Amino acid sequence: MRTLPADADPRIKKALQEHLRKQLSGPWHRSFAKSTPARYFSRVTKPMLLMFGEKDVVIPANLNFDRAKQALAKAGNHNARVERLPGLNHLFQQAQTGGTDEYVMLTSTLDQSALDLMTHWLLATVGLERK
Repeated sequence: MRTLPADADPRIKKALQEHLRKQLSGPWHRSFAKSTPARYFSRVTKPMLLMFGEKDVVIPANLNFDRAKQALAKAGNHNARVERLPGLNHLFQQAQTGGTDEYVMLTSTLDQSALDLMTHWLLATVGLERK
């Protein structure tokens, strides 16, 4: 994981953080924050993979992991899988804090563990799992 260089212009860091703050305080994000996904998950009967980054502060795993499992169980969904991914943030990147202010400093993309989990689940779900 890399961050902005220590000697990076502080104006750049401030501008990036401000841009992200504006995005996260917009109408869509405010509406999303008020939603209750468990209400919908309790009605889902189709295959579903839910992945929670352990360091996600947007949708914290410690608050949502068990709720999601319970809601899917309520629906009787035996084709659902709920996973917690160690060390990953909301964007499934390796992170130190998981905070949104850290996003602008990370240069990594989707962590291989998240990609592997998605690939394995998709192949198994459609019956093409590699032997």
